[in-house]
Amino acid sequence: WRAFIVLLAVVAIAGQGALAWGATWVSDNRQWVSDRAIALQFEPDPELLNYVRDASLTGEGEVYLFASLPEIVPAGEFDRYCSRDEPGIGVLGCYRLAEKRIYLYDVTDERLEAMEPVIAAHEMLHAAWDRFSAAQKERLAVLLEEGFAALPDDHPLHERIASYEANDPTSRIPELYALMGTEIGELPQELEDHYATYFADRSAVVALADEVYTIFASFDSELQSLADDLEARSDVID
Repeated sequence: WRAFIVLLAVVAIAGQGALAWGATWVSDNRQWVSDRAIALQFEPDPELLNYVRDASLTGEGEVYLFASLPEIVPAGEFDRYCSRDEPGIGVLGCYRLAEKRIYLYDVTDERLEAMEPVIAAHEMLHAAWDRFSAAQKERLAVLLEEGFAALPDDHPLHERIASYEANDPTSRIPELYALMGTEIGELPQELEDHYATYFADRSAVVALADEVYTIFASFDSELQSLADDLEARSDVID
């Protein structure tokens, strides 16, 4: 009986130690626990599930998307949540830091459907960035600058990043993190390994981005052709 009582005492002490350790761990990882609790309770509509599939998000990527309670917002209401001019296609989504919420523009043009999962993945990466420690951000900044420096001088990302910096100088690295993760095919291996946490096949989301930018390029060509035609007709009319 004495041995049995000693055993019970050891088990009780160990149990108290485990509880104390568990409480400490939860306290130290409160955001991690909160994100997963919110994601588990979130009920995504089918369109959001399609974004997850099309962008090839992993379970971890899905957690950060759903933990941000993403909302697809109609065009008429979108400026209430996200509003800022940007070169190219403009703002189609945002991650609001104070709320830790994602808002996505409801793209209704069927030709541009591929853009929606790209924007959702982009904003998911902003949510992930928001959770990183200072040391993690510092290391990623080095890798992101390396990848950015390897891009051709005429790459459109240069103009977009310059626009972000003009609006907010502190946005350079977070925007590089989201843009390069969703739109740039070749990255330093360490950075590629990092993004594998969030994408089962990152080439899938990059291909969608390429598809949409090809469509926008065709729009530009068509507009230029129409402008040239109007100018020629104006000369004839004069």
